[in-house]
Amino acid sequence: MHGRRSGEKDSQSRGRSGTLGPNHQLALRSIKMQKQRVGPVAVGGFFLVYLAVGLLVLPDYGVSWDEPAQRTIGIHAFDYAFGGEPALLGFGDRTYGPVFEMALVGLERLLGLTDDARAIFRLRHTAVFLVFCAGAIAFYHLARCRFRRRGLALLGCAFLVLHPRLFAHAFFNSKDIPFLALFVISVVTLRRFVRRGTLESALLHALTSALLIDLRVPGAVIYVLTAGFVLLDTAVRRGPPRGWARTGALLAVHTVALAGLVTAFWPYLWPNPAAHFLEAFARMSHYPMQATVFYLGEFIRPADVPWHYAPVWMAVTTPLVVLVLLVVGTGAVVAELARRPLETLRRRRDDLLFLAWFLTPLGAVIALGSALYDGWRQLYFVYPAAVLLALRGLRDLGLAARRLRRPRLRRAVLAALALGVAGSLAWIASILVRYHPHQQVYFNRLAGRDLAAVKSRFDLDYWGLSYRQALEYVV
Repeated sequence: MHGRRSGEKDSQSRGRSGTLGPNHQLALRSIKMQKQRVGPVAVGGFFLVYLAVGLLVLPDYGVSWDEPAQRTIGIHAFDYAFGGEPALLGFGDRTYGPVFEMALVGLERLLGLTDDARAIFRLRHTAVFLVFCAGAIAFYHLARCRFRRRGLALLGCAFLVLHPRLFAHAFFNSKDIPFLALFVISVVTLRRFVRRGTLESALLHALTSALLIDLRVPGAVIYVLTAGFVLLDTAVRRGPPRGWARTGALLAVHTVALAGLVTAFWPYLWPNPAAHFLEAFARMSHYPMQATVFYLGEFIRPADVPWHYAPVWMAVTTPLVVLVLLVVGTGAVVAELARRPLETLRRRRDDLLFLAWFLTPLGAVIALGSALYDGWRQLYFVYPAAVLLALRGLRDLGLAARRLRRPRLRRAVLAALALGVAGSLAWIASILVRYHPHQQVYFNRLAGRDLAAVKSRFDLDYWGLSYRQALEYVV
């Protein structure tokens, strides 16, 4: 009896310290299962709330003066593709990627909305918003795959969808928002292609890349990233090697499929694919925009904007918390590559992909002297990469704080980091409410102390969205 009671006491003491007894283990497993169930619920709740809020405020946004022109592009391409109407071939904007506009025209005709302008533009705004939602979900997948933490991935989604300018553009911008969303989706399929190296993954990536290029010609940068990272993976792969012959064959299949799908989804290319694609590329690289832009207090032609036009616009219209974390994250990736290049190439290719996604388009428009206007909206598609790099910066700051030896200091730094991020998100959310429905004119403090100061240096409502409220006031 004494030995049995002693054993029971030893068992109980082990349960209280160090080794857990069976009841404690069962409770711990239950808690872990609850946490696992809560995680997906939180993710689903985040996207459902964003979807509900978006659909609720969608009717508040007006029609920009580019939207009728964008719809006309879709009408000409649709009528040429399905009715043989030749007007597309002499149309001034025939080189615009038409795939999304064609889909919208097909949808409005399917629903019989051809004579109801209000219903047509409401449908367009809804479609743009839903596509942005799809891009945000794809972004969550990327962030979750990279950081393995739902909370960090959801924070990245918050940085993405709560960016004030993107929040507004997600309703009326049928050019740059679908392009942003499909670029994210194409990076998802690129990552899958690189890791799996199968025929199916190569063809799926060819499909998403073709749709991206048929939205806007600069989407061709996805092919540069694809070729570079597939070859890089073959060169530094650990484990079972993927032969160069197999890599070359997969890239060849991907390239042929991509060329065929780009042509199939773009009616203007059908008569002469190569010549018409080169025409579109040349036109988009130096778009003949005649109006001037207002930049740093001067009126400038888009073809003459200085090299720093896009970086400055990005800096003055992005929430400061993202900018700070972006600098930290970019610095961390570059420093890691410099210190341990081979290890980084093998184990941190996602970070290198995000860095290339962010820097390659910026470098290209600077090197080519591309005509830019309306701020940096043509480069909105690099913002998801900026957020992913910012998440890397936040994670590294958190790890550095946890390595502090003094517990009190460690807790204080971690608390300050958490409060700083939470406070910044709350501030951004308050801006969305105060600016509604004109979040597209958001600037941070780098641009000036207030909008009265900003308007002497930068364009504000360059698409005329505020005309809706002006006309309603007059009526």
